[in-house]
Amino acid sequence: MNNVKKILFVTPSLEVGGAEKVMVTLFNHLDSRKFEGYFFSFKGGPLLSKVKVIETNKFIFNKVKILYGVINLILVIKKVKPNVVFSTHSHLNALICILKKLRFIQTKIIIRESNFLSKQQSNSKGFYESVFITWMVKKFYPSANLLICQTEEMRKDIEYFFPYVKFPKVVIHNPIEFIPKYISSKGQNRIISIGRLEPQKNHKVLIEAFSLIYKKIPHKLFIVGKGSEFDNLQELIRKKGLLERVELVGFKQSVWDLYKNSKLFVLPSNFEGFPNVVIEAMANSTPVISSDCPSGPKEIIKDSVNGILFPVGDVKYLAMVMLRVLEDDALATSLKVNAFESVKAYSPAVISRLYNELFNEV
Repeated sequence: MNNVKKILFVTPSLEVGGAEKVMVTLFNHLDSRKFEGYFFSFKGGPLLSKVKVIETNKFIFNKVKILYGVINLILVIKKVKPNVVFSTHSHLNALICILKKLRFIQTKIIIRESNFLSKQQSNSKGFYESVFITWMVKKFYPSANLLICQTEEMRKDIEYFFPYVKFPKVVIHNPIEFIPKYISSKGQNRIISIGRLEPQKNHKVLIEAFSLIYKKIPHKLFIVGKGSEFDNLQELIRKKGLLERVELVGFKQSVWDLYKNSKLFVLPSNFEGFPNVVIEAMANSTPVISSDCPSGPKEIIKDSVNGILFPVGDVKYLAMVMLRVLEDDALATSLKVNAFESVKAYSPAVISRLYNELFNEV
């Protein structure tokens, strides 16, 4: 037992977000023969019940901002004395790297970047996000022992973002929570998209594309998520005369039934880190159309084989390929069969094994 390493997972919250779900999945698949897992979250949330760990190894707080929980984190690290601290999200990664630089943390640090860094920071608003956070990331990320990128494109972007600094990086794709059985039935006359209602996700393009084809099909469009763009998107739906055909359904804690009972999933984003929703749709036997955005979709989707890619922001092209998939049953079946086969590469067993090897080596 003396050779068992202590690994402390750190997340901003346990809300149902892509990065949070990945962290919980990875934590639950730690090799207990080699590692003792501890979980720290600045804030609770629906995912708390899914964290499989004894109470003494779980540290959950109720902090509105991560800055308010810095002392709690330092005290937990001093108590646990982990061999590795593993975190995700740019703000939190930068904070932990600062703590290491200032020697408040004297342990190995592995950080996981959850977004396409250059796009994220160039699209951020206000001085704090666009200037201060960017400076923090550039200044302190190199203090980490290892940076995990979700895609090869993301790794290249990190090299661009840190042009004069070299530090260890590795690419590991995200795992899917689980892979259900293949579903051969066609599902309901429903198109879905899942993602925060923010400019990055570009749901406007999807609504406009749907407005070009809705008279030719019986399908309804459901957009799952909440965010600052709700009013703007609702107004666009009204202007296009789509109130009976498009619904902003808000946040859903569980979306698996929506995936498997839909004819088509569409991701219209301007940029992503690694779009978990794409592999979730694939695993639920739903044909996928995604923007060819940085980063992730082109590393998951082989165009017209296990999904379809369209140029970012191209409304007419998106409308065309949506109509094509919805009207061609043979194509839709081929896409979802191939997708279901390819998504096995993202199983928790496959991806967690790679992480376990890293934790063992660092």
